[in-house]
Amino acid sequence: MQTLADRPTRLRRWPLVAALLLIAASVVIGVFGPRLGDGRAADALQPIGDLAVASRDVQERMQLEALERPEAAPGPTSADLAALATESLGVDWTAPDLATLGGVPILAGPVPLAPDGRGVAILYEFEDRGPSRFVTLVALPDAGRYAIFDEFGRARVLDPAQAILESDRHEDADGPSTLVWSDGTMLFIARSDERMTLVAVREAFGAR
Repeated sequence: MQTLADRPTRLRRWPLVAALLLIAASVVIGVFGPRLGDGRAADALQPIGDLAVASRDVQERMQLEALERPEAAPGPTSADLAALATESLGVDWTAPDLATLGGVPILAGPVPLAPDGRGVAILYEFEDRGPSRFVTLVALPDAGRYAIFDEFGRARVLDPAQAILESDRHEDADGPSTLVWSDGTMLFIARSDERMTLVAVREAFGAR
């Protein structure tokens, strides 16, 4: 029987090293908050800003992989994604179906970004959106450990009723952006090179 490892064109295993190097070299601004080493975050909480930066790196590498893959290469099936969730998240989780919006998953793989090493990433492609046709979704288990920050730099746990959409650069509000939300059991980070792409898919993703 064919296993996940036998389908390298569908499921890629992204190394954590590059993501951690990017975290060490990057500056995160905005509501996602100060860096982990800033000293203002409680030891038990992990700033979502760190995860947002790591997800940006995952997005870039998955998009490069997508541009290099053969046009006829098959994307992961629903069964593939379910098996990936069981293996890499340890839970039964159904990846969002964006077919009604014209989005299909073309790459997926584990990304050990959570403190316990769990996490998955899925790259969706929307054929009618030109250069901003890719959306990356990172899913991590959420046990109330991820922090955002108020205007005074105080850490607080992300409320499951809250979704945050933030641009990478304030001077380019419509450019590359990150959408973060939680359903109380899973934390989700979506990335796109265009803010409006995330606005279009946020409801389908389940982000309030």
